[in-house]
Amino acid sequence: DAIRASERAVALIRQLLDFSRRSPSERRPVNLANVVREVVTLFSQTIDRRIEITSSIEDGLPLALVDPNQVHQVLMNLCVNARDAILESLDANDAKGARPLTGYWIYVRAENVLVDDEYCRLFPYARKGRFIRLSIGDNGAGMDEALQRRIFEPFFTTKKTGTGLGLAVAYGIIERHHGQIRIDTARGRGTTFTISVPIGGTADDD
Repeated sequence: DAIRASERAVALIRQLLDFSRRSPSERRPVNLANVVREVVTLFSQTIDRRIEITSSIEDGLPLALVDPNQVHQVLMNLCVNARDAILESLDANDAKGARPLTGYWIYVRAENVLVDDEYCRLFPYARKGRFIRLSIGDNGAGMDEALQRRIFEPFFTTKKTGTGLGLAVAYGIIERHHGQIRIDTARGRGTTFTISVPIGGTADDD
């Protein structure tokens, strides 16, 4: 109806603003453990009950200089993608009569890591230093190499509905936080997105 159409339009405008880097960023020292707990709590209340969502947070996690609302948005987007990948697997198994449809999971992990020279040699895009690493993993459908090459493209989507901006916005947000985002996936093996945001840093916007 008209109300839902208006809400979708507002969400699309917000995503476009984020993507174009005109959305204001309010970075401050944030305990990302609290952000992770909030995302997992909210998401677990709406997710399909056949999917288990868990979190793992390292003790004594240092503060990060981030916009908590934008990091929250990134984590929610990635959790939604993980859910959709699992539902794809559930639908495929259901069509084959493979029941019971259980054993599916999503996890969100937060840990303190040191990116050193050896890691930078393996991943040339990486930056040295101490980071908080956020990992969002699932054992859903996974992606082949062709999809992996395009997932961060604006307006690219494999879904019947959606703007195709979710991952592009996530990539832009993490880049503006002077962090990195990468993916580890394979068709039939699930997907893990890994986000690294620096501890400390500067609060100026690009």
